[in-house]
Amino acid sequence: MKCLIALITALTASCSFQKQKPVKTRNPVDELQKKMALYASASIRTVDGFGWLSPPCDGLLFNSLAATAGMNINIMSAEEAPGRWRRHPDFSTCKPFSGSKSTISRDMFRGLFIYLLKMKDTPALERIRNYGESRNWFMGEAEDPTTALGRTWFNPIIRNQLDRMIDSFSPKTMTTELGGYEAHLDVLRIYTEYLISGYLEEYELDQLKKYRDTNPRNALFQAMYHAFKDGDQTNAIKILMDESLFPADRLPDETNYYTHYLFERDMGPDWLPCNQAGDERRCTGRQHSGVDFLFAAYIVTSFHNP
Repeated sequence: MKCLIALITALTASCSFQKQKPVKTRNPVDELQKKMALYASASIRTVDGFGWLSPPCDGLLFNSLAATAGMNINIMSAEEAPGRWRRHPDFSTCKPFSGSKSTISRDMFRGLFIYLLKMKDTPALERIRNYGESRNWFMGEAEDPTTALGRTWFNPIIRNQLDRMIDSFSPKTMTTELGGYEAHLDVLRIYTEYLISGYLEEYELDQLKKYRDTNPRNALFQAMYHAFKDGDQTNAIKILMDESLFPADRLPDETNYYTHYLFERDMGPDWLPCNQAGDERRCTGRQHSGVDFLFAAYIVTSFHNP
């Protein structure tokens, strides 16, 4: 029966959608790889006592992306119990009334899924599913129980994708275009689709194009679109080598751009340097981890020799 369902699903997909496989990166990547090595070396020196990069309460998302890009970070230390994940390995914080409004959020799993798929850790994915099924898909606790649905609950879309990470026979659910920080999460979702099947559907490539066109200086959006369109990573590499954003000899800090992870923000104030005076976006001396650079560069270079 499962084979029949899989066959029907595959035939339907082949009639409806064109499969977009990745295209080899056409550009030289030697200089980008050198900069990646410098950033990875500098970034790992900024980890906290748990060996994780900041910020702690968004730690699972961004450390998973860093680990996917090759950094030596123990992501599994944030699994508090089988299938129960936390934002950070320090379970005494990043929870309701102590650093965060919830113990976990769906956003965190977007990075985690990519890491677990890269590591081919199906048992960890099965533990997540088992934990969710046992708790009616509430994956953690929220400060306000009325907001738990929006923060910690796995909706049918993410559950469908989780099923397909574990069992390729599950049929696929289509999603819609998003904006703001959710656009970044959707690009991660689309990349996860590639990791599951080895290709994207044509409508997913169209979504990537819209995200790229809306934020043309977003190197991650550029890299993802061109990885499946034509392999021309000229724009992504140009952004990543731009020293006003990503200095050649150090990690970026607030004097380069205000937000800690650039590519989850639409073009705007978060892309600008901090302010030396006034109350808005005041400079505090904060250094960034460089995960934004490292993960986008990883997308570019990983398709150089797919």
